[in-house]
Amino acid sequence: MSPSPTKASRRSARCAMWRASPVRLWSPTALWTRPSFSARAGNWPTPCGRAAILANIWSARTIITSKSSRPWPTHLACWAARRWRRWAWSPHNPWRAAKPPARTIPARGKARQDMLESVLEFDDVRLNFGAETIYDKLSFKVRAGEFLCILGPSGCGKSTSLRLMGDLLPPDGGDLKVTGLPPAEGWRKLAYVFQSPRLVPWRNALGNVILGMELRFEGMAKAEMREKAKDLLSLVGLGNDMEKYPAMLSGGERQRVAIARALSVDPEIILMDEPFSALDLNTRRRMRAEIIRIWEQTGKTVIFVTHDVEEALVLANRILLLSNKPTHVLETLTLDEARPRDLDNSPTLARRKEHLIALFRQLEESAGNGAAD
Repeated sequence: MSPSPTKASRRSARCAMWRASPVRLWSPTALWTRPSFSARAGNWPTPCGRAAILANIWSARTIITSKSSRPWPTHLACWAARRWRRWAWSPHNPWRAAKPPARTIPARGKARQDMLESVLEFDDVRLNFGAETIYDKLSFKVRAGEFLCILGPSGCGKSTSLRLMGDLLPPDGGDLKVTGLPPAEGWRKLAYVFQSPRLVPWRNALGNVILGMELRFEGMAKAEMREKAKDLLSLVGLGNDMEKYPAMLSGGERQRVAIARALSVDPEIILMDEPFSALDLNTRRRMRAEIIRIWEQTGKTVIFVTHDVEEALVLANRILLLSNKPTHVLETLTLDEARPRDLDNSPTLARRKEHLIALFRQLEESAGNGAAD
C-alpha cells in the first residue's frame, strides 16, 4: 500500500531535515551519550548549548510531523533546519562553543617541512655555455618571506640564476621549481628590478608603474590601476613626484619607480639584480634602508644578487656564497641581528664580514691559479 500524500510529504520533509542536520535528529540521546560529540572534543557546544540545539530540533520536528490537514512543505523544512543550525553556531548563541581547531597537515620529516616552507628550489641544476660548465649540481632553497642575498665573485653566475628562475634561460639538467611549478608556469609569480631602472622616458612615474599592470593584467580597470600605482608610489616615498618624468628624477628616485612597478604586479618573489650598484655611496645607503622598509611592510620574498659583502650583511636574512665556476653553494650564513644594522658597532657582523672577505680572497687566488694552469 503506497503512503498517502500527507505521509509522503512529511517523509520527504524529514529526509530534508536529516540531510541538513549535523546530528541524528530522531535519536536525540546520541548528543548526550556519544563520546565524539563531547564538549572536550571541541566540535560540539556545552550541555547548555546542546539543550538549545535539541529545543530547536524538537520544535522543528513538531511542526513537520504534526498531523494537520495541510502538510509542512519540504522547502520550508529545509529553511527551518538551516535557520536553527545557523543560530546554533552563530556568535549570537551565548552557549556556542569555540570553533574546532584548524586541521593541520602533519609534517613527515624534515624534507616534508622544507617542501612546505620553500617557494623556490634549485635541485642539482646544471648549466653549460658551450664547452664551459657554469653550474655543476647547484642546489638551494628559498623560504617564503625571507630576504636572501646571493653573493659571489664576478662571473660565477649570480645573475644567470635569476634568468633561470624567470624562464629566460633553460637549464641543462636538474630540477628547478618556482612556487612549486616549473619556471615556464611559475614566472608570473616573479617580478624583476634590474641594475638599470629601464623606465619608459615618455611616461611619467605614475605611467611607468601603470605600464607593469597593463602588460600583466589586461582586464584590469584603468581607474583601479591608477589608484594602485598611486598607493605604491607613496609606499616608495614618491607620493609628491608622480607626475615627474624619468629625466626629472635622480638615480635613486628612478630605482624607486622600478621597485613600485615590480610591486604593481603583486609578485610572490621579487628578483633584484644588483639594483644599487650604479648609485653613489650615500644614495646606496638610503636605498638599502628603503628596500628593508618596503620588504617589512609587504612581506614579499626578495632574492637580491650582489657582489658587495657589506650590502649583503646589512640586508639579508640569509646569504648564499657561490664558488667559482663550475658554481656550487660554498657556504650559507644565517643572520638574526636586528635592523638597522651597523657593521662598525656590531662585533658579530664585523667578524662575519672578515670571514666573507677571507673567503673571497681564497676564491680569487684559486681563480688566478686556475687561469695560470
